[in-house]
Amino acid sequence: MTPEEAFLPTYEGQPEPVFLQALEAWVAHLIARDPERLRQILYRIDVSESDAGNAALSAEPARELARLIAVRQIRKWRYRQQNPPAPPQDDADLLW
Repeated sequence: MTPEEAFLPTYEGQPEPVFLQALEAWVAHLIARDPERLRQILYRIDVSESDAGNAALSAEPARELARLIAVRQIRKWRYRQQNPPAPPQDDADLLW
């Protein structure tokens, strides 16, 4: 486990504010110790660059970035619930 992973928040039935506080602490850690890793994470989960830039310039950047991460992940989850992937179809070319 990398030092950054040690700060990853986990959700185990905790109330939402507790989870968001843990996520905010993790983001604050990344801002202070490894901002490039934070940028990579934001890119990978597809947080808008303009939203991330505005959050970084806010009075509480860790809180705003944590909120953006949570909102984006919830949106992705809802989209996947509403649009489940089609079951795989056997490709005749791949069958032997």
